[in-house]
Amino acid sequence: MIKILETIICRDMLPEWNELLQRPDELVERAMTDGFEAEVKRIDRGVHRYVMKTWSKVSRPDIRVQYQLLKWLFRQGMAVPKPIAWGVHRENRWPVLVTTFEGECIKKADVETITRSAQLLVEQRFPPTVSGHIDVVFRKRD
Repeated sequence: MIKILETIICRDMLPEWNELLQRPDELVERAMTDGFEAEVKRIDRGVHRYVMKTWSKVSRPDIRVQYQLLKWLFRQGMAVPKPIAWGVHRENRWPVLVTTFEGECIKKADVETITRSAQLLVEQRFPPTVSGHIDVVFRKRD
């Protein structure tokens, strides 16, 4: 299992990342269904569950922004996965994000669920380090 984690050049991480690297014999890789944008693997260590997403497909989002946003939302008490580390794949530079595994994603959402989720994000007062990046991302799409 450690081989997979060693393929990541980390740009930012929490101390929990080093714990994963130091105890490779406790890690178990589990298959997950890939998303439209990324390959997904679950990594288990005892009762702790993690997800490693690798953007090896056409999409190349700025994972640093996603990591910072998740970190900030998690600190605000929002129900989001805790970001553990982000970086790039050592050989091909694909973006990689490791988070805690907090359950399955929403498979089918109604208008009310999507609207409420959007409202929660709009109501947040993001710190400049996150909001500046979000503004840039949104401007690029205009």
